[in-house]
Amino acid sequence: MPSVSGLLRPATPAVGAIAEGFPGYRLVGLIGEGGMGLVYEAEQLHPRRRVALKVLHPSLVTPGRLRRFEQESELLARLTHPGIAAIYEVGTYRAGGSERPFFAMEYVDGSELLEHAARQRLGMRERVALLAEVCDAVGHAHGRGVVHRDLKPSNIMVTADGRAKVLDFGVASTTDPDTMLATMRTESGAMIGTLAYMSPEQLAGDSGEIDVRSDVYSLGAVAYELLSGRRLCELSGTSFPQAVLALQRAQETSFGTVGRDLPGDIGTVVLKALAAEPGRRYADAAALAADLRRYLQNEPIVARPPTTAYVLSKLASRHRVLVWSTACVLLVFVGGFVATALGLIRATRAELALQASVTEARSQTAIAEAINEFLNEDILSAADPTRAESPDITMREVLERASERIEGRFPDQPSVEAAIRLTLAQAFERLGIAGAAEPHWRRAASLLLSPSGEPTPTSANAMASLATNLMNQGRYTDAIEVIRTNLEFFESRVEPDSDEILRAKGNLAVAYLQMGRLAEAAPLLAETLEGKRAAFGDRDPSTLTSINNLAGLYISLDRPAEAEPLYREAFEGRLEVLGEADPRTLTTMSALAWSLTDLGRYDEAESLLRGALAVMDQRLDAGHPIRLVAVNSLGNTLYQTGRYEEAERQFAEAARLREESLGLAHLDTLLTVSNLAETRLTLGRVDEAKALYERMLAQDESSLPDGHWARGDARIGLGLCLKQLGRIEEAEPILIEGLRRVLRSIGASHPKFVSARDKVWGFYDGIGRADAAAAIRVASTDREIEEAAGR
Repeated sequence: MPSVSGLLRPATPAVGAIAEGFPGYRLVGLIGEGGMGLVYEAEQLHPRRRVALKVLHPSLVTPGRLRRFEQESELLARLTHPGIAAIYEVGTYRAGGSERPFFAMEYVDGSELLEHAARQRLGMRERVALLAEVCDAVGHAHGRGVVHRDLKPSNIMVTADGRAKVLDFGVASTTDPDTMLATMRTESGAMIGTLAYMSPEQLAGDSGEIDVRSDVYSLGAVAYELLSGRRLCELSGTSFPQAVLALQRAQETSFGTVGRDLPGDIGTVVLKALAAEPGRRYADAAALAADLRRYLQNEPIVARPPTTAYVLSKLASRHRVLVWSTACVLLVFVGGFVATALGLIRATRAELALQASVTEARSQTAIAEAINEFLNEDILSAADPTRAESPDITMREVLERASERIEGRFPDQPSVEAAIRLTLAQAFERLGIAGAAEPHWRRAASLLLSPSGEPTPTSANAMASLATNLMNQGRYTDAIEVIRTNLEFFESRVEPDSDEILRAKGNLAVAYLQMGRLAEAAPLLAETLEGKRAAFGDRDPSTLTSINNLAGLYISLDRPAEAEPLYREAFEGRLEVLGEADPRTLTTMSALAWSLTDLGRYDEAESLLRGALAVMDQRLDAGHPIRLVAVNSLGNTLYQTGRYEEAERQFAEAARLREESLGLAHLDTLLTVSNLAETRLTLGRVDEAKALYERMLAQDESSLPDGHWARGDARIGLGLCLKQLGRIEEAEPILIEGLRRVLRSIGASHPKFVSARDKVWGFYDGIGRADAAAAIRVASTDREIEEAAGR
């Protein structure tokens, strides 16, 4: 039995019934049907091309509407824009003894906007760019006095080459508001979709208020759905009156909804477009497009007053530093600075309780006021374009100037200086500039000591951050010294399963792991993970860090089958708790890909890495350490699949940028240089590989510990280069010493030793010393290696 709405809908003329009325066209079939008209696919005979024929529904054709249709169709025919489906011909056809209007339009072969975005898995910036194209097209019409009145996702198509096309210009504007309302009532199911994108003045039926700003509202509703993944108001299954009431309530509360789902500048842009009062919206679609592009270019948007603090937040992202890091920096410096100052001088719940006194409250107020003065006079003023030396000042420059100005600024206020220095240190860390953060960590820790110079909980927390900073700089020996001192302090004051002790042991384990001291790292990693799971749960960020670190141990042991599920657990947890764009999530993506490569799942690894890099390239400076981890991992995947030229480019980029930002002496730089050297040796670029190995071996103990397997591996690489150059006598002792170093570092059972031994076996086999080759192939002790070399 047909539905009630189906019974009320006028019958659709069959293709054959109207085909004869269109001379010069061959109708193919009905494409779609809406409340106002019908769309047929057709072939125009001269010139021969595929078109869409749009006709008013026979039940809506009256002499008055026909005259208005003809007047407006002439105007629409003059809209020539690549984002608007072109109108080729406007005319009438004869059917049922009367003249009826039609458009012959460009046939757009593609997908509807939302379908295209989902199918192509477009990211936020790609979606915003697509929206800007849509606004360009609508703005072109607005500039010529044409209001669409029915903008919605289904009226926006995206072609196979990714270009947006706006459809149905003029159809809604060919009828008066009474007709539109009548159509909604007779086709409530079809029109609910349109209702969701209507402006308040359209819902009220106030034709005198409907202008280009009504289209701006509709574009805002489209933007919200495209960017957030849901409609501003879900109307499925509701009656027409219920839908109108629901929409009115949604329009009244859109500020909170949009602000929650689309934080930051893009949410501000959408909110301005969705303003209830037309006068508070963008003047037209072109103005909305301009603000969307300001967002894409990391420039201040007009939807928000350009305050000094706001300009500071934009200059950071304009220079391609971490978008999320800058946001965190500004949160601390502006809105959260007072809370940070108070929090940084509280170490325990007992200390927190003591601060209830009036004296302490006054002290904290004085601290907050001093910090705010420093914020306004020394931080934000550095970014004020009217006071700065250069309008293109970077976030790093702002922080460096603040670092200079804090020296000697608070001689009698150590708590104030400590709070500011801790914040500056955090800011530098988030920008990936560990070297600039270190002095702030050290000074803050000293300022937070007791009057007698003894450690306090707050100074120890600052020292814990310093230890992490030293590891980020590759100074693991220095970091271990700090961690051990801190561990002794906390063990005398807190419970064994406290966050402070678990964090200290976890950091100590990571330092051992990076130095190749796996036997010392293993029990600490297992202990801290067990303690954190019990104390904080599986999804606590600290627990996820320990899971990630334990997986790193298994990778170092060349046991990827055990590392992979741990990395996956850490990745999925961080994705859920921290989000896709968090640095820790992205780091784990790279590590997971490395384990997949070791397991031979190359396609999966490469896809994961390229996805991670796509996110990073939108948010990170090219030389940021987190991005370079992914670049290096991608190089490894490409190398393992035999794509050596591609791998060489990845390793070369990572090595160059790591050396620029971290220095050659950093362990991460040296390991990447080793990867680059091995790849170039494989490609036959022997002299270049030899020079890289020599640079590695020239580094001192502090950067590449004498006992680290990589130092032995570099000797083996250098020996192989010498062999290729015909310098056999020089090569042999270097190869033997390299193999012995790898053995002492990680043992005979480790796959890295087996791989190194195979390289030395290949050397002897290649020069015809079969006895030495046979002996070295089974050597597993220092003595056996020496004996094999003597044969």
